[in-house]
This record gives sequence, structure tokens and C-alpha cells, in this order.
Amino acid sequence: MTMPEARADTLRRLAPWVAAVAVLAGLVLLSEIDYLLFHSVVEVAGIAVAFAIFLLVWNTRAVLPDAFFTLVGVSFLLIGSLDLLHTLAYRGMGIFPGNSSDLPTQLWLAARYFQAAVLLAAAALIGRSVTRDRRYDAAVFVAVCTVACGLLLASIFAWHVFPSAFVEGSGLTPFKVASEYVIVLLMLATVVLLFLRREHLDRTVFLFLVAALGFLIAGELAFTSYASVYGFMNMLGHLFRLASVYCFYRAIVVVGLTRPTDLLFREMTAREEALRRSEQRYRSLVEFAPDAIFVNRGDRVDYVNPAALQLFGAAAPGDLLDRPALDLFHPSYRGMVAERVRQLRSGGGAPLADEQIVRPDGSVRDVEVAAFSFDDEAGPAIEVILRDVTDRKEAERHMAEYAARLSASNEDLQRFAYVASHDLQEPLRSIISFSQLLERRYRGRLDADADEFIGFIVEGGERMQALITDLLSFSRVAATEAASVPVEAEAALAGAVSGLDRVIGETGAS
Repeated sequence: MTMPEARADTLRRLAPWVAAVAVLAGLVLLSEIDYLLFHSVVEVAGIAVAFAIFLLVWNTRAVLPDAFFTLVGVSFLLIGSLDLLHTLAYRGMGIFPGNSSDLPTQLWLAARYFQAAVLLAAAALIGRSVTRDRRYDAAVFVAVCTVACGLLLASIFAWHVFPSAFVEGSGLTPFKVASEYVIVLLMLATVVLLFLRREHLDRTVFLFLVAALGFLIAGELAFTSYASVYGFMNMLGHLFRLASVYCFYRAIVVVGLTRPTDLLFREMTAREEALRRSEQRYRSLVEFAPDAIFVNRGDRVDYVNPAALQLFGAAAPGDLLDRPALDLFHPSYRGMVAERVRQLRSGGGAPLADEQIVRPDGSVRDVEVAAFSFDDEAGPAIEVILRDVTDRKEAERHMAEYAARLSASNEDLQRFAYVASHDLQEPLRSIISFSQLLERRYRGRLDADADEFIGFIVEGGERMQALITDLLSFSRVAATEAASVPVEAEAALAGAVSGLDRVIGETGAS
């Protein structure tokens, strides 16, 4: 930067401060010459800014980020109206009868009480709304602020219950002084709330709002110690008031007009940024999802994730992009897929379905498919999610084949058991009959061992016949449905042990 440019930049920076000092000096001089004119100039400037703030906020209320600016803008219409009455009622104006200093002081207190309460409520509403989607916020604020101002004015002009604030010859009443301190406390609470919710405000706006409240607080403190409405402290309080008006002007009017995105659209910008981050997170989830995902827009593939490339056997997205979406599916499933697409576009649903896709090499894969429709900046589209279930389907087919073979084997076994048990009945019946005949004819004619051996043959044959009969009965039960019945476990155990008597005797088991 050259020397002349640097000097010009310095002058540009100093110009506002020089102008401010000049204005303040002129106003101080004006207060010495004609205090009533000084008071009127300062108040009219504040009223003009108040009405300007209301007009700006009212005409942009549809795009305001939250209830804070709406409530502040609406309140400045009423604050300006109260200040206008205060200006007209000031002693020496001669508009209201009596020419007393108490009436303008009462109106001043009413305006400051109202302003302090509204600013505190507005700070509490930063980042929030009163009605759903802020649709009726402005109407609610207009009604509440109008009623509040109406009650204040009625207490002064109609009911005459507003306490006296100034006594001629004595100065400020205790009520006036105490009220100024209460107003200061309300404004300090507003500063605290603004600080706690500063992330919802543009930094420049936040600083100007805090500065405006700071000058208001200084002005209220100055108004606690004057004895005459034309005195120095009164003049100082009005200068602080003018400074606060300038800060409100800078915070809302200038910033709102020259940098609207910093004030009125800051929340919108933040939401857009949050939406952008959300879209980035969603895209990351889609990109790294294990399931294949592609977007069908206008019946053509508009997007594929890496898992989809792997599922379809594609080397690059270009192998799939802009292809007809139906071509990705097996011909036998394309009718069903087209019907599901039609249902989605008509607002219906598309439940999970089993389908098949065809890879470029002609191989077929079994997939589970879920789909849903959505709209974005590019228009309506359908997101399709596919999960490769080929291995699972293959395993299910193997299990079904194995179950079929096992069922056939069981049926063969049942038939064999039936045939075998039936065919063994005849030779076994001959063995049992001849052994029984041998036992009857020769019992006692041979030695004792022979009789015992013959008994063993008869008993063994009978047990064999019982086993074959039971096997035949079991094969019939397996071939037909039969109800289960309780059995005597002790008898069954005794029969089993009896059949193993010889083995038990030989091994010495117990």
C-alpha cells in the first residue's frame, strides 16, 4: 500500500469517529443554547431509528431465523410510540395540559420498563419460536406488546395509578430512582442471556447489541441523579440514549440492510451448512456401506457406490452409470421390478423382495432388494439397496436337497425294516415251534444241562419273535401318524436286562 493510499485508509477509519465527536459536541452546545430543542432532536432520532427497525423486521419477518428479531422489531414500534408521547409531553412543549415534568418522566419510565422487559424476553427466545414454524409469532407479539403498552398508558392517563416520578422543586421520587435500578438489572440479565446464546448471533450484531444495552444502562444510571429535567445529568443520560440508538441502528438497520446474511439469514446459512454436513455424512455412509446401492433417476442409473461395483462386477462407475436400470436385473424379474418402480412413483411402498441380477459376464447373482423414493435438487429418484444372498441361497438349496435325500433314505429304511421283519417271521416261527416240540418230548429224558439248553433256545426264539414284531410295529408307526402313549419304563428295562442276561453273566456286570 502506497503512502497516499495508507493516509486515505486512515482517514476513512477515523471519519466515523470524527463525525461522532462532532455530533456530540454539537449536541452539547445545542443543549446549552436550547435544551428543549436538544431533547427533541435526540428523541426524534431515537424514534426514527425505532420505526426503521420495526419496518425492516416486519417486512422480513417471513425469513427471520427465530423469535428474537421478530419480537425486538415489533417492540420498537411501541417503544417509538411511547418515546414520541414522552417527547410531546416534555415540559415546555405545551402540547399536554399542565406543563408538568412528572408526565414525561412517567412516560419515560413506562417506555424503559417496556423496553427492558421485551429485550429480556427476546433474548430468552433466541434460537426459538413461539408458534409452530414461527407462522404466528409476529401476530402474537403485536397483540401482547399492544396490550402491555395499552395497560401502561391506561395506568398513566385513565386510571392515574402510575406512581409519581418527579416532583417540582424536589426532583426525582424514590419510585423513579428505584425503577431505574430495576431497569438496569433487567438489562444486565439481558446481557447475560445474549452472552449465553451468542452462538446464534452474528458476532458484529452481538457486539452492537451488548454496546447498545451498555449505553442504555449508563443512561439509566445517569437518570437517577438529576434534579431538573434541563440539568446536566439529564443531558448526559440522553446522550447515552442516543449512543444506544446508534448501536441498535448499526446492529439491526445497517447490518440488516448491507449484510442480510449476517443478521436475518444467519440461521438459514447455519441450517444450510448443517444440511451440507448431513449430506456429506450420508454420502460417506453410502460410499462405505457393505450393501450395494444405486440411484435410479429417470429409469437410468444415476449413482453407484463401491459395493455396487463389486456386486455387478464392474471395473468403474462408468460401466454402470446412465445404463437402463432394468437391464441390471435378470429378464425373468424385470416385470416385477418395473411394477415396484411404478408403485414407488405413485407413492406406494416396495417391501423387501428376492430378485436376481445379471453381471456383464452373464453370471447371475441372487439379491435381496429394498427401495424407496426421494426428492432432491435434481428431482425425484429411487434409491435401491441390494444385498448379495447368492451364497445363502446356494446353502438353502443344498440343505433342501440334503433334506430330500435324507427323507428318501428314511423311507427306504422304513420299507426295508417292514419287509425284513415280515420275511423273518416265517423261519423264526419254525425255529420256535420245533424247539418247543423238542422241549415237550425230551424234557426229563436227557440230562439237566440238555433241558436247560433247550429252554434257552425256546426263550431266545420267543424274544427274537417279540423283537421282530416290535420292529414291524415301529415301521408301521413311522409310515403313519400315531399318537404317543405312556409306557411302563420298569417293564421295558426289565425286558432289556433279561435279553442281556448271558452277557451280564459272562462279564460280571451289575
